[in-house]
Amino acid sequence: MEESRISNKTLELPIFKFDVLQSTQTKARDLYDKEGLDLFVVWAVEQAAGRGRRERSWHSPKGGLYFSLFSKKLGNLPSPQLISLAAGVAIKDVMEKLYDIACELKWPNDILYQGKKLCGILSEVASCGQEIDHAIVGIGINANTDLSGLPEGISREAIAVKNILNHEVDLEVLLATACTEVLDRISRLATQEGRSKTIADYKRHCLTLNSQVIVYLDKGKVSGRAFDITDEGALMVATPKETLTLTTGDVIHLRRR
Repeated sequence: MEESRISNKTLELPIFKFDVLQSTQTKARDLYDKEGLDLFVVWAVEQAAGRGRRERSWHSPKGGLYFSLFSKKLGNLPSPQLISLAAGVAIKDVMEKLYDIACELKWPNDILYQGKKLCGILSEVASCGQEIDHAIVGIGINANTDLSGLPEGISREAIAVKNILNHEVDLEVLLATACTEVLDRISRLATQEGRSKTIADYKRHCLTLNSQVIVYLDKGKVSGRAFDITDEGALMVATPKETLTLTTGDVIHLRRR
């Protein structure tokens, strides 16, 4: 393990960097139990068993940026889902700020470029009563990833920053900027004004809205038109029979209206 620090005008926090981890999310929980820090980052050059939503594997070869941001004392939020949405907006802003790449958002946790997956987010929270004790925001960005090394079905649906720019990017700069933007966006969730602004920004760039979708749930699936996102970050879908408010699910875009 190598410990270093991100430091710029707005941010300073410990980074625990590893050559290989099973999962940065799991290591972040372990380090919190051992170190007791309120804010830190776990960064892995490579993950052997990276996790996405619903315990799916996240392929994490060298070249990508894989990190988990641990933050404690987030206060009373209407919904933990807002953390993932805020992180998504933050990463979209990072891509534009650093590389002039215009991305879109796929509810609830993907960042897309021209319909292909550039980044995935996995947020896990621990609550105490109505308050969130801490959150671990896991982020995987296809930065300098060699997509040819991924399974065929995944490589067809993914894209890397280096493929868009035709050159590799500095992972330390990307990490520092991403952490700064994510923390800033999450901090805004403490106020009603900040939450409203986050939802408005998310909607503006959300490819899922106004799309015909199939949403795979824990049990079964639903089909309809995704037409809104609530103040708590849930997706509203109009089916032929009813209107559903979904807090989780895997979304397949069929077509936009």
